[in-house]
Amino acid sequence: MSTLTFLIDVDNTLIDNDDVKRDYDMHLQAEMGSALAERFWDIYEQVRKERGVVDIPLALQRFREQTSLEELDEQTYLHVHSIFDNYPFSQALYPYTLETLAYLRTIGLTVIVSDGD
Repeated sequence: MSTLTFLIDVDNTLIDNDDVKRDYDMHLQAEMGSALAERFWDIYEQVRKERGVVDIPLALQRFREQTSLEELDEQTYLHVHSIFDNYPFSQALYPYTLETLAYLRTIGLTVIVSDGD
């Protein structure tokens, strides 16, 4: 007998990725201004095109490499990094996500996948 399997994508299925990205942008602009926030998102998109997936650690690394200490001091950069490291993803879940996943587990194997976001 085969096992029923559910493949669930995280992005815009379990988590409202568009809301998360807007929230990231709001925090980035508040922390370092709109020009540097825009530069970060440009680098983010370059990395995404190169790798075929979102790679925030690499985007942050390149952002640091391409942004002088005069434009962005190390303390501020570390805080920007922490915005991504400490994001409260549980608050971005769509309503009833956890209940739905719990139910699916009762009737089959539930596998959550993501392309890197």
